[in-house]
Amino acid sequence: MLGLQRAESPLHYVVGGALGQSVSLYYRMVRDTSAVGAPIKEPTMTLGEIRHDAGALLPGAVIRRHVLWRYSLVWRK
Repeated sequence: MLGLQRAESPLHYVVGGALGQSVSLYYRMVRDTSAVGAPIKEPTMTLGEIRHDAGALLPGAVIRRHVLWRYSLVWRK
C-alpha cells in the first residue's frame, strides 16, 4: 500500500514542505505530468499513528517513509 501521512508538527510541515516543493519541482521539470483521475483525500494520520494501528491490525507489517509525505506499507500473510 502507498499512502500519505499527515505532518506530525508545524516544524515537520515547514521542513517537509520546503524539501517537498524542491523534489516536486524537479519531477515536473524532468517528467511528463498527467491528471491523477482518482479521488484524493487529505491525510488524517501521522506516521506514528499509522505504525501503531498497522502493528495492531497487521503484525509484522513493514512501513517505510518516502519523500513528499508518502509511506509504503507491506504486509505478508
